[in-house]
Amino acid sequence: MKYLVGALLIYSLTACTESPYNDNEVLDKTPPKAEKAKTPSVTFTMPSTIEMTENMPGQMIIGAAVPGGQATVTAQNLPGAATFDPSSDLFSWIPPANSGVDPANPKLGYRTYTINFTLTSPANPTLTVQRTLTITVYHPQI
Repeated sequence: MKYLVGALLIYSLTACTESPYNDNEVLDKTPPKAEKAKTPSVTFTMPSTIEMTENMPGQMIIGAAVPGGQATVTAQNLPGAATFDPSSDLFSWIPPANSGVDPANPKLGYRTYTINFTLTSPANPTLTVQRTLTITVYHPQI
């Protein structure tokens, strides 16, 4: 029996990989550090700026992927007549005549629009990523 107790004592001393004592040989009561939760990787690919010309059609597919399911992408602040199809992640727009005229400075020859896209994960609703697209629409000079 004394050999069994001695073997258990030796095993328990050698199985401990980290000393509970600090450098001053005082018992350290600090709990071990918890590992940080890893954020699942998300893919949200799109340019930050694009250029268009009045009356010329333009399209862009938003690249979106989340782990464990289909990504959901929504668009806010779409200019008039612009569309975003969330089933295909396709943005389309034919900027109408004079959409490249900035009301604050009509002689400028272009106008900018800002669209906000938001990606969410159905598997993890708290996981959201936002991207902003700035579109410069040029007004053709006659």
